[in-house]
Formats: sequence, C-alpha cells, structure tokens
Amino acid sequence: MNRQLLSILAGIAVAPLIVQHVSSQPSPGFFATARKSLVLIQDTRGERKGSGFIVAKDGNIYYALTAGHVVQNGQFQIQTDATVQEGERLAVESVLTLPGVDLALVQFS
Repeated sequence: MNRQLLSILAGIAVAPLIVQHVSSQPSPGFFATARKSLVLIQDTRGERKGSGFIVAKDGNIYYALTAGHVVQNGQFQIQTDATVQEGERLAVESVLTLPGVDLALVQFS
C-alpha cells in the first residue's frame, strides 16, 4: 500500500504541471474524459457533500481526491456519474486525510 500511495501522491503533485500545458482549445474528447473522472461524494442518506476526481485505478479499486472537510465525519458513498441523478453509488472503503492540507484520498471499488 505504501508504494501505491506514493505513486498516487506523485500523480497528484504532477497534475498541476499537466494542467498548465492544456491548450485554450481542448480536444473534442477532453470534456467527456474529464466528466468520467468526476465523482460526487454523499453521506449515506444521499445528501450531497462535495465532489472529487478519480486520480488512480488499480484493477477494480479506484482512488478519488477530494477536500478533507468533505469526508471528516461519518460514512460516505461515491456517485460515479456526477452528471446524472441515477449514477451508480458505491461505498467508500477507506479515507486517507493528507496532513497539513485540506485534501483526502478516498478508496472505493
């Protein structure tokens, strides 16, 4: 898990550099790909708490980055298609809050 976590955190650190290189005219599939990476984070009653984006995948296990305050207390679920009300809802299996910043990495499958 430590090696996997380090590679995820490295990806998060590099993401701003990649974003800087996106041209002002994104490719036609850019928004479709971005939409697939967006997730909603809800409490178990289905109330919207926040959003996140998928930053890594290992088999059928996914990792999404969100604000730490979104997942501070309670149990949460992920709605995978944030653009529709009927998106699949999956239980959050674990939450790793990152020290010193308002970020958390949530795991779901």
